Amino acid sequence: MATIRKRGDKWQVQIKKKINGQEVRESNTFLTKGEAQAWATMREADLIDSDRKGLIVGNKHTLYDALIKYRDEIASKKKSVKWLTTKINNFIDTLPFVGELITSIKPVQYAEFRDKRLKTVKNSTVIKELGILSVVYSKAIKEWGWCSVNPISNIEKPRKTKHRNRLISNDEIDAILSILDYKEGDTPTSKKQELAYIFLIAIETAMRQGEILSLTYDAVFLDKRFVHLDKTKNGDTRDVPLSNRAVYLFEQVLKNKHEDNKLFTLSSASADAMFRKYRNKLGINDLHFHDTRHEAITRLSKKLGVLELARMVGHRNISQLMTYYNETAESLASKLG
Repeated sequence: MATIRKRGDKWQVQIKKKINGQEVRESNTFLTKGEAQAWATMREADLIDSDRKGLIVGNKHTLYDALIKYRDEIASKKKSVKWLTTKINNFIDTLPFVGELITSIKPVQYAEFRDKRLKTVKNSTVIKELGILSVVYSKAIKEWGWCSVNPISNIEKPRKTKHRNRLISNDEIDAILSILDYKEGDTPTSKKQELAYIFLIAIETAMRQGEILSLTYDAVFLDKRFVHLDKTKNGDTRDVPLSNRAVYLFEQVLKNKHEDNKLFTLSSASADAMFRKYRNKLGINDLHFHDTRHEAITRLSKKLGVLELARMVGHRNISQLMTYYNETAESLASKLG
């Protein structure tokens, strides 16, 4: 049984229970008696559940411990290790309750974190951050035996923002190519010209920037008109077919030879920074490099059926393509006859 006492203007809860042969003592403090009773009921149920499932309850692990363990043992083996590590380190530095026991953190604390973050970042960012934290809890529950409840599952998630459907006009394409010193038929000899070719290849093939930058000379098969991707966003390999225009662009790029066998010398970070720099100089501040993918898939949807398109661009879920498939009712009607 939990003992609830009033101490000054607060209510203190003390729980003493034998779990898996160990005596467990826990305490917490609340502003109201109702909150204290609610926590005691939930925590005792949690402990009983731990006893039933054989979970470890006397180890006093904190959220900090869980984040460190996940970062070092799991995130370090993932393809997105840099991004995950940065996010987790940020949680460690900024979450006000990171030092609390993982079993004692309440949903309201994550709700407050969510609301504070929504004031400075987009919904999609908060959704991803809550997703990382939720995965950490999932590991702590299912594999580490540190807790049995995921408090994030009990809070409302931000609504997903509408997917970007920004297309790129021919005038914008011409302006970007001009500022990047692109000349038709010239082999790229500068970083700016490399970026111009990356931009054009993205529009022609719907490949992501990172996929293009990962290409090596031995992954390009112009005689068979495709390039092979070993690294894609979803982890699969993919062969990307090439149009005549794409073949022509790769022919120019292949005239350069780099010691590391990479087609391009730009890194993802430098390509991003350079694109933003020259985009801003042109005053096209709302254009993102990833908009090339939407532009490309919109163009390709006029040439390929949805299953062919899904295979080319690497979408597992056909419904995802509806975001990009921008056929108007009028153009669809013209196909019906």
